[in-house]
Amino acid sequence: MVMNESMRPVSLSPACVRAIFAGRKTQMRLIQKESKWAPGDLLWVREPWCTNPPLSTTPPDESFLPSHEIQILYKAEAIGNEMPSRGDVPWYPAKSMARWASRLTLRVEGIRAEQLQRISDEDLLREGRMWVVSDLAKPGESERDGFARWWDSVHSLPQERWESNPAVWVISFKPVRI
Repeated sequence: MVMNESMRPVSLSPACVRAIFAGRKTQMRLIQKESKWAPGDLLWVREPWCTNPPLSTTPPDESFLPSHEIQILYKAEAIGNEMPSRGDVPWYPAKSMARWASRLTLRVEGIRAEQLQRISDEDLLREGRMWVVSDLAKPGESERDGFARWWDSVHSLPQERWESNPAVWVISFKPVRI
């Protein structure tokens, strides 16, 4: 069987990136849009980032060729919202990250469609438990309630929030080296 090897970007929060690197996150839910991924597809991760030295307040695009003197910094490695040694560096949003700045690629292992609130207890663990290991943690809170609160913290549109129970793609993945 030949696997489809298309490469597409996916934007993730710093908490999600940390959970992937820690080995806790092996699944994600994305709001259903027209695009659908397939097993074998590669997803290059876009995350909040900046450069050292700072290049500008506008993020460089795909046409920019970074020199070896440019260091890419990732918000997932920051303490709070600041890098320990470069608190004055402007953070670029994940959606602005060019492929050349990405450090993480995921291979889609499986995909299915479901309503957000149908998440199983097993899948809650695969989601990475960012709600437990963050400032959002609430002692004694159920996994489902923690996930719902975390979900709403990263989805601001009313139709995408937990209460709206949007249709999502459930994507299982493994990090790969490219």
